[in-house]
Amino acid sequence: MRRFGALRACTEQLVAERRARPRDDLMSAMIQARDEEDRLTDTELIDMVVGLLLAGFEAITTQIPNCVYV
Repeated sequence: MRRFGALRACTEQLVAERRARPRDDLMSAMIQARDEEDRLTDTELIDMVVGLLLAGFEAITTQIPNCVYV
């Protein structure tokens, strides 16, 4: 739980940085949907960014050993 809290804090900082300096990427688009269109809450935004990060990590960490095995 402590590490998850640290991940959330890091994500919140990253969102703040992207909010100040948007880029042409998914996170900036999600922030824009939150700020301009009020389509996400702050909690939903952070949870979605963390979820995408963990989903990408999980896919890579499970597929590399499978590929090596095969």
